[in-house]
Amino acid sequence: MNSLIHQPLRLATNTAGSAMLVVLTLVLFMAWPVQAQARVQLIEDAPLTEATTDVTTQPVSMAVSPEQCVTLHQGQDCYVVLSVNWQAPTVANYCLFSSEVLQPLQCWRAQAQGEFKQEIMVRRNIKLALRIQGERDDLADGEVKIAWVYKKKGKPRMSWRMF
Repeated sequence: MNSLIHQPLRLATNTAGSAMLVVLTLVLFMAWPVQAQARVQLIEDAPLTEATTDVTTQPVSMAVSPEQCVTLHQGQDCYVVLSVNWQAPTVANYCLFSSEVLQPLQCWRAQAQGEFKQEIMVRRNIKLALRIQGERDDLADGEVKIAWVYKKKGKPRMSWRMF
């Protein structure tokens, strides 16, 4: 019997606590629109800075690997697996060009990033450039330089020996 008397009292206490929570929540929500309006006003009145600039002003990035191809002797062909990764801030038709050929090595349609991987033969330094298809301006560039261990000698020396 004692437990029945105390049970309605607990409900009354919980109801009072719940009512207090509801009142506190209403007070907080009533203050919210004033703060939200103030924040919006500050953002609208703020001057434009570099942080709010358009993403199209970001540069195109391109990584060329390896940057150097090494042969044993000067003038020898150098074989290397060329890897080019690029990323642009906007989607467009991009092409990768080499200083050795007029035609693009590869083109990507409606992409903002791409990867090129191919084994090539290098005899001299090669410049690579990423361009928008049909345009001449380089958006990003890179280079594969050739190096050698032994320098090619000019004329072979003739030595005369008797014995």
